[in-house]
Amino acid sequence: MKSVIIGGVTRSGKSILAGRIREKTNLNVIPVDAIVVSLMAAFPEVGVNWSDVDASRQKLQPFLRVLICKLSLRSGYSYVYEGDHLTPELLSGLGPDYPILETTVPLFLGYDSISVQDKMQHLRDFSASHLCYTKNMSDAELIKTCEKQIADSVLLKRRCLELGFAYFDTSVDFNGAIDRACEFVCRQVTAH
Repeated sequence: MKSVIIGGVTRSGKSILAGRIREKTNLNVIPVDAIVVSLMAAFPEVGVNWSDVDASRQKLQPFLRVLICKLSLRSGYSYVYEGDHLTPELLSGLGPDYPILETTVPLFLGYDSISVQDKMQHLRDFSASHLCYTKNMSDAELIKTCEKQIADSVLLKRRCLELGFAYFDTSVDFNGAIDRACEFVCRQVTAH
């Protein structure tokens, strides 16, 4: 069985998708956010943090390549890796030392076709019942965050198209997009 790599922008449904895949395949989930929080707490000098996610992604790329390679390729076990630190760049251009694409199903989630106001409302609704970093943001801060995440989604979609990775837009029909992504993964995970 292949491992699954779920990347994408913040609050695009990665954890929800990972949970659904786990339910259908019994694969264990490795949330990259837990690795980030652990590195922040145990090794702050590494400089991985939430205040500069783009820089943290760059710092984590070599570590995540080795982690996925060691856990999935060399151990013989399969996992679902999910997190916004997993990027198309992590997977593209890998040499023979990291044959990740042969043994994984990569896909990415974003929301490139939603308005800032609609995404803002989705985040406000979500944070009312969940622990969410956006809960205490002012409207101005949340607007800026939504603008960046939507712009990042547009870039992510373009990069996925260029590299041939699956991309699912959770902008409008969130649950439908998650269902389609789950079906895509379940078909691919057991294919030989």
